[in-house]
Amino acid sequence: MGADDAKAAGLGGKWLYTLNKPSLIPFLQYSDNRNLREKIFKGYTNRGNNDNVHDNKKIASKIAALRVERANLLGYPTHAHFILDNNMAKTPENVYALMDQVWEAAIPIAKQEAIEIQKMIDAENGNFNLEAWDWWYYAEKLRKEKYDLDDEQLKPYFELSNVQNGMFEVANKLWGLTFEERFDLPKPHPDAHTFEVFDNDGSHQAILLMDFFPRPSKRGGAWMSSYRKQYTKEDEFITPVITMVMNFSKPSGDTPSLLTFEEVSTMFHEFGHALHGMLSVGCNKSSNNNDDNNENSVQTQVWDMLIHINFTYPDTSPFDITGIVDVKLDGNNVTLTGDYTIGALTYEDIVFTGTKSGNKVTMTTTDCEVTFESQGTTYTENISWIMDPFTANLDNASGGGDITALRNPGAVTESGTFTFTAELKED
Repeated sequence: MGADDAKAAGLGGKWLYTLNKPSLIPFLQYSDNRNLREKIFKGYTNRGNNDNVHDNKKIASKIAALRVERANLLGYPTHAHFILDNNMAKTPENVYALMDQVWEAAIPIAKQEAIEIQKMIDAENGNFNLEAWDWWYYAEKLRKEKYDLDDEQLKPYFELSNVQNGMFEVANKLWGLTFEERFDLPKPHPDAHTFEVFDNDGSHQAILLMDFFPRPSKRGGAWMSSYRKQYTKEDEFITPVITMVMNFSKPSGDTPSLLTFEEVSTMFHEFGHALHGMLSVGCNKSSNNNDDNNENSVQTQVWDMLIHINFTYPDTSPFDITGIVDVKLDGNNVTLTGDYTIGALTYEDIVFTGTKSGNKVTMTTTDCEVTFESQGTTYTENISWIMDPFTANLDNASGGGDITALRNPGAVTESGTFTFTAELKED
C-alpha cells in the first residue's frame, strides 16, 4: 500500500502513508517506528486544527451556533433535543443513560488492558508510558501473544469481490434479488461500480452504486446514501438510486483488495441500509432509508453464509471438486453418478451426463438442488454445473478438468477444477 501510494504521488522508490483510515490504521498497528506513529496519529487527530488556511475551527463554531439558533426557533433547548425528538431515544438524557451503562462496563476493562500493555512495554525496555499512538501497535501484539489472533491471516479469506458476491448471494437467498453490473451508466469515480438490481420476478428494482476505495476528495468512514429515493409521482413508482461508500484498501500489484473481519461486517452493515433503501415502498421521498433505527438483519446473516461461499484467495482454483463416482458408458454416452465433496461440504447423488469421442469427454450442463446444514439451519441451494471438455482415461475410470458453478443462477458464478476416480460400468 505505502509503495503504491508513493508511486501514485510521484515518489517512486519511497513509502507514503496518508491520513486515510486504510493507510493510517495498518501503520499504527504494525509500524515499529514510535516517532512516526506519533506523527501520523497527531496529524489525523489535528486535521482542521493547525491555524492555517485549512483550519476549520471558526467554521465548526459557526455551524454549532446556527444549530442552536435553529433548535431554539423550533422550541428546543439544544440541537441534541431537536435531532433526537424524531429518534428512538427522544432526549439527550436517555442517550446518556444508555452510554453511561456502556461506559461503566467498558472503563474497567480498558484500564486493565492499559496495564497489560504497559507491562509489555516495560518488558521490552521501552522506557516510556503508554500513549494513544501506541495503543493499536501494542494491542495487536498483545492479542497475538495471548490469543494467537492475527487480522492479516484472516484477510486472504475476504477478498473484496468474493465478499461482494457472497453479499449478493445473501440478498438472492432472502429476497430473490439479482445484480447485474452496468457499464453504460454514470458513476462518481472510475473505481466505482454500478449495478442494476432486479426483483425476484425479473423486474427492475433499483440502481446500486458501490464506491470502495479512498481518494483525496473523499471523506473517511462508511455510509449508505441515495442519489434518488423511491417515491410515487402521479401514480408512477419512481425507483431508487442507492449508493454504498466505503474506504477499503485498494488492490496493490497482483494482490487484490483484502478485507479485515471488521471491514466485512461494515460492508454487510451498509448493505443492510442499502437494501432498506432499495426495497422500501412509500408515498413520499423520505423513507429514512439510511437511519440506524431500522433493524439491520443482513449483517447477522453473513457468518451462517460463509460455510458455502468460497472465500479462497490466494488459491489458484476457487474450489476443487472430488468424488468417488460410478461411470456408466452407453456407446458414446457418459454418465457420472455419485457423491461429490467441495471443501467441507458433500453433495450426494449428483448425476452428470455427456458424450465421449476417444478420450475427450464433453459434459452437458447439470442442474441440481443441494441441501446442507450450518449452525442448526438447513439451507437449500440450486447449482448449475458447467464442465469444460476434458480428457479422461475411461479405461481406468479417472479424469478431470475445469468446471464452473452457477450458484442460484444469476447470483454467483465460480470456477474451479474437477477430478474423479470411479468404478467403470459399461452396458
